[in-house]
Amino acid sequence: MARMSIQYHELAGNSVPWDSYYHLGMALEGLQKKAEALASYQKALEAGGDTVPASDKEQIDAAVKRMSL
Repeated sequence: MARMSIQYHELAGNSVPWDSYYHLGMALEGLQKKAEALASYQKALEAGGDTVPASDKEQIDAAVKRMSL
């Protein structure tokens, strides 16, 4: 579902919300696809910039750390 949301926004020429990448990262992490999850988490941080709430940023940073091991 998250992947479809990302594709929809990209095809429509819209920016992709950061939380779409975050949710995709969580799904990929659950599927043990570490490299893809890491890329999604990093895109979430890039897409969100300063708009990512501090608590979510902490969770994404922790996920990036986990996926980088």
